Amino acid sequence: MYEEEEDEDMAYVMEDPTEFINQIRRLIFAGFGLENLKDEELDALILEIDEEEMNRTISFDECKLIAMEYLKPRKIRRKTKYILTEQGFTDLIEAMNARLVSNLLTELVDKEYLETAWDSEANDFIFWVKEDDSH
Repeated sequence: MYEEEEDEDMAYVMEDPTEFINQIRRLIFAGFGLENLKDEELDALILEIDEEEMNRTISFDECKLIAMEYLKPRKIRRKTKYILTEQGFTDLIEAMNARLVSNLLTELVDKEYLETAWDSEANDFIFWVKEDDSH
């Protein structure tokens, strides 16, 4: 599944990236917010994923759109293969994780647990816990 390229960077080569994209999505969802997980712990978390919740939180289609920014199609012996460099892999993981964070924040804003506004100084959105009006 991987090959060494001339510049000695590892590259992953695949014909159909569908399963690869879905497995990366599952890894990111299962391990979100956790650090220093052992492979066995992550494997157990992946097996326990609530598929409905994952699909609501970060869809396969979102992940595929992100992945296709990093997977470079190449014609090799009349077949299209998708190439992903080691740096591209790292960037892909970070982009999918950022989308997961964005989706979770959006969900919390929609449920009115958080409020948000644009901060022109930070050139980014800021979030804060909504004050409880009942007090």
